[in-house]
Order: sequence, then C-alpha cells, then structure tokens
Amino acid sequence: MVRRWRCSAGICALSAAQSLTAQSLDTKSRTFVEAATVVIGYDVFATRCTEQAAFTPSETEKAAAWHRENAVDLLRGQIRALERDTSANQALAQARASFALQFAAMKGRAACISAIAITQLPDAQIATKSPQLLLALRGNTAAPTAAPATLPTAPATRTTPAAAPAPIGGTRQSGAADDELVRRIESFGFDTRAEMGMGGFIGLKIYPVVLFRDGTALRDVAGLGFTGGLDAHRRANADNWTQWRKQGSEIQLQGDGKWKKLAFPRTYSTLPPDFHLSGRFRRSTGAGNIAMGGTSSVTVINQYLFSPDGRVVRDGAFGSTSSAGDMSVVTSGAPPDRRGRYTITGLTLHIRYDDGSEERRILVTDPADPKSAIWLDGNSYVRR
Repeated sequence: MVRRWRCSAGICALSAAQSLTAQSLDTKSRTFVEAATVVIGYDVFATRCTEQAAFTPSETEKAAAWHRENAVDLLRGQIRALERDTSANQALAQARASFALQFAAMKGRAACISAIAITQLPDAQIATKSPQLLLALRGNTAAPTAAPATLPTAPATRTTPAAAPAPIGGTRQSGAADDELVRRIESFGFDTRAEMGMGGFIGLKIYPVVLFRDGTALRDVAGLGFTGGLDAHRRANADNWTQWRKQGSEIQLQGDGKWKKLAFPRTYSTLPPDFHLSGRFRRSTGAGNIAMGGTSSVTVINQYLFSPDGRVVRDGAFGSTSSAGDMSVVTSGAPPDRRGRYTITGLTLHIRYDDGSEERRILVTDPADPKSAIWLDGNSYVRR
C-alpha cells in the first residue's frame, strides 16, 4: 500500500517501500525523507536561479545561515550517495527528477524566491524540528559531504530583492543597466487592443507602449525585463516591436503598412516630481500541469504595499504541489516582510529597505489613474 503525507504548512514526503541504508542514520524514517525532500527542492530551485539570475545579498545570507545551522551540506552529501547507490531505493532520485521536470518553467528570479522560501519553512528547520537527525548526521563520520554548489556568492552591488519575501516572477538585476535603459526611453503612452473576455465577448484592453529615442516602439512592456536585454527581446519577439513617429500633436504607431495614432494622445517622459503610490499591488505567477490532468503546480505571489508618505512593505507567499510515483510533496510558506522607504524619480522607483538593501525598478503607470495597475520592469502588478 502506498502511503503519502501531505502538509499544508511545510514539506512532507514518504516512500513506503524504501530500503535506503546508511551507517548510523535511519534513512527509512519519515524524519530523514522529509529533510531530504526539503534539500532536494531547494537544490532544484537554487540551480535554476543561478542559470539566469543570482541570489540577492540578503537571500545569500539567509541561505548560508540555513546551510550552517542545519548541517545541510552533510545531508546533501548523504542524499547524493544514496541516489548513486543502485542497490538502494530510488525514491530520492525520483523526487529530484520530478521537481526538475514539473517545475521546468520556474527559472530566474522566481526560482531564487522559491529556493529561499523553502529555507524559511518549518520543515526546513532541521536543527529545531529534528535535532536527533542533526546529531546523527554530525556523528556519522562516514557520511559524505557535498559542497553547496547552488549557493552562489552575493553580488558586490545590490540586485533586485527577491521578489523575495514573497515570491514573484522573473525580475532582473537593477543598477547601471536600469540607468542605461531609462536613457533609451523617450516616453511611454497607452493604446488599446481587442481581446476576448469572459463568455467570449470581445472588448478593448488598455495597455502601455514604450517609445524609444531611436524611433522604435515596444508594444509588450514585459520586454523591459527580458533577461537578455532589449535587443535580444526584439530578435526573439519581433512582432511586439514597431516604429513610432510624431505627426503634429499625434503619436502614431506603424502597423500593417499603415500609421495609426495612439488611442490616448498623452505620453509621459517622466512621472510628476511629487508622484506617490497608494495601496497594495499584487503579482501572481505560476506553472504546472494540473489543468491538463497532471499532478504538479507552483504559485508565487509578490506584493507591494505603498503608502503616500513614502513607506513600502514587500511581502508575499509561495506554494507548490508535486507527485511522482509513491512520492508526494507539498510546500507552502510566507517569508518575513521587508519594510523600507521609496522615492520616484523620472521613471525609476527606488526602494531603500530598513535592512540596508536597495531595489530599483522602471515604473510605468498612468499618473492620472495609478489605482488599477502598475508595471515594474515590465511586470504587471494589479491593485487589490
């Protein structure tokens, strides 16, 4: 009979037919398998993080503390040895393969956030949750070790804060690259396009258009956050780019061989000097195959709570489910809030957090009506 443990507040996993062996460790125990699943999940997400992004300094410190306080390297070494042992049950290798396959779409900053979210979960606190396992690991002199290859060195300059405490989807590093990007932007405006809505009805959706100084225009503002940069985005998504021109008081975009004016005539090369945001803005991202009858999904929520007095709180949540064979894994968590102050200069949102870290984003919104949505580095956040 296959048994599965599922926990809504952490990670749980069990293989009923395990025959894993280790010198002084009971690797058949629920305690070991739970801890191993935590490390496997972290490793998969952290590796995907480093493929396209990097942990922020704050995230690196959290990951390092987690490794240090919970003997993660010793546990990781034991896991790798068991995975290589063909005589042992392959439940752990299967769990790793399942994570890698089912969460293939989780990359870049979203993966960084997910990795750190896992380290904050109750099941990840091995030193307090399973002290006997920690003692066994440290007392097992034969236990192999494995260097935390998925724990990158913090960058020398501040990068975007992990959609951190609260997961979020692919953001890129900020800093000099943002300054250069802002210099390339002449202004932004808003246009409309037909989209199918609920019940099949066709409606007009308002969306931002970025106008560049070289006469090109970007119809998909998400391209501002493209990992490879604007030029790479244009090569990969040529249909989202066009030309723009000014004819009298009109801003016109080229399309289908014709020039058409923007639906809204006003454009913004900068936001008002006294501009402030107010309210909670949320971005939800996810991946999975449940809609197609699969067994895996992951959801990441990032939120900013802006106050007109210049205060900001960043928070969010993370959750995932995955099943493979007789292994079932559920994760959930809500890392601590991050608090700080923000300023808006030109098209740049600059946040200085109380912990000393900083974050800069290119901000696009209608200054006359910022209550519905904002775009940060091209990622949309809807007011809740």
